[in-house]
Amino acid sequence: MAHEDSGAVSERTRFEWVAWAFTLAVALMLLWMAGSRFQNVHQRTFDLGFYGRLAWGLAEFDGWDPLQNAHVLGLHVSPILIPLGWLGRIFGTIPVLLTAQVLAVAGAALVLGRLASRHMGPMGHLIGPIAFLAHPNLTHVTTYEFHPGTLAVLPLAWALDRLDAGDSKGVARGAIGILLCREDLALVVLMLAVLVAWPARPWRKSGRRPLEWRRGIQLAVGALCYLALFAFVLHPTFAPKDGPFQAHFGHLGADPNEAVDNLLANPLRAFAHVGHDKLTWLPRVLAPLAFLPLVAPRLALPALPVLAIAFFSAFPTTVNLDSHYLTLAIPPLIAAALVGAGHIRKRLPAPIGDIAPFGLAAAAMIGWAVAGQTPAAADFEADRETVARRIVLDAIPEGASVQAPGPFLPHLVERTRLHRGWKTDSGADFVVLDLWSRERYGGREVMLRTSEEPYIRNWFASDDFGVVERAGRYVLLERGRDPRGGIAREYIVGEGRERAGRRLTECLSLVGAERTSETTVALELHANGPCPADLGLRIDDRVELLFDGLLSPTHLRAGDRLRSEHRSSEAVLHLSMLRSSGARPLHEDPSEVLVTVGHSTSGP
Repeated sequence: MAHEDSGAVSERTRFEWVAWAFTLAVALMLLWMAGSRFQNVHQRTFDLGFYGRLAWGLAEFDGWDPLQNAHVLGLHVSPILIPLGWLGRIFGTIPVLLTAQVLAVAGAALVLGRLASRHMGPMGHLIGPIAFLAHPNLTHVTTYEFHPGTLAVLPLAWALDRLDAGDSKGVARGAIGILLCREDLALVVLMLAVLVAWPARPWRKSGRRPLEWRRGIQLAVGALCYLALFAFVLHPTFAPKDGPFQAHFGHLGADPNEAVDNLLANPLRAFAHVGHDKLTWLPRVLAPLAFLPLVAPRLALPALPVLAIAFFSAFPTTVNLDSHYLTLAIPPLIAAALVGAGHIRKRLPAPIGDIAPFGLAAAAMIGWAVAGQTPAAADFEADRETVARRIVLDAIPEGASVQAPGPFLPHLVERTRLHRGWKTDSGADFVVLDLWSRERYGGREVMLRTSEEPYIRNWFASDDFGVVERAGRYVLLERGRDPRGGIAREYIVGEGRERAGRRLTECLSLVGAERTSETTVALELHANGPCPADLGLRIDDRVELLFDGLLSPTHLRAGDRLRSEHRSSEAVLHLSMLRSSGARPLHEDPSEVLVTVGHSTSGP
């Protein structure tokens, strides 16, 4: 008997060691992927920059978030960010957040392995981590962003394990850890409370119902009070003007009260946005779990609020497997799948019953291969976008206030003033513009009429900013710089007093053209005064901006001699000016000016 016990312990220890080795290997891979994506400036979401700035600000005892222009208490209550922010002061805010996220996921995997071992024996120590870490959602959210909800997978897995073990005190400790991550996860804690109060075994056999019922009620009341404090006190007091409710549930109403009224009047309104993607979403989530949560769904109950919010949200990314909106549903679904696999294993004779645990692991690995993130993805390698973004970032002085697009924000979080976007001037000293619309629609007339172009034109036409760096499609503006200086000065090659060249429009004349390469020509121009900001040049069959779009026509002065390069391989150029409407600037402007490359024009 002792020999058999020793053999069982040895087998369990062997599986535990393999599980630890597997989890460590995956964690190191995820850390490398997350770090590489950050270093290559390939973030495509807002959350890493948003929560990075929150963590840094809280560590500095600054509760104001400049990105949302609101106090942190009106955004989300995530106390876990405070110690992470303190660590970030030593090791760097973003590296600490990304490392903590991976460690939380790795820890949750090992805890779920412990849960699995109760239902399928020693092999469960390995099956649990495989099923969890291979789910496509985890390999994405741990490598392309940060979210405090992802940190909650560890205390949630702990709570599920303790629930499965009949340890209601352990569930309560896990619930506290969950609430430290985000206040809205109180709905998940509420479901845990229901499971504590409703034990899996009949209370007459377990003899624990009165104690567990009381603890379940206490846990539920505590979670609801915490959520109510945020929803009815903190959020209304400190919330920004445009919060996440409109983005997710604006189709139901302008605010929660109006949404409830609309749903009471017409409950079907909640399903008006449901299409094919929503209907296939849950099967896609369950497929990597071999649909085993349906066999033993009890432990999947804490996933219900997460799944319901994602399903009824109209935000487009909530139906994606790589969305963080799904992440906190994964531990309960995995726990239910592990219990389900254990049920099948116990009820079917060997070796048929053993198929279920290995089938779960195989389904998870197939799901990762089909829809998961791998180190071979292009996002983990440097490319021209990396080089361009790095050049712009290096040109921004340390500590200066910045307004920038999302991919730049994680690299700028450790500063007092940091703003997102480009439509309005937030008062920052430096502004990063992403000219992707000009790059995408370059050469086409529609470029002058994109929804982005009026805002971009306004930045360049402003007297308050000058261009200090340009790399790829990104431009860095500095407040207080001469808009005709810096890079823009390269297009002004001299000055003259008298009108010269052939008229293109009232404010601009063509002096000549010369070829600089097989596909490029340089136009020599003479300014007769400022031009409209939306002035464009039609050259042959292309429409381009003058001066690479970096020197606004509004900043031209009478007598400026200018040089502007454009794409053309023709010997004779067909030139004309147009505005964003597509029409000539003035009715009397020539419909077309012909110029031979290498020659100057004659006459006015």
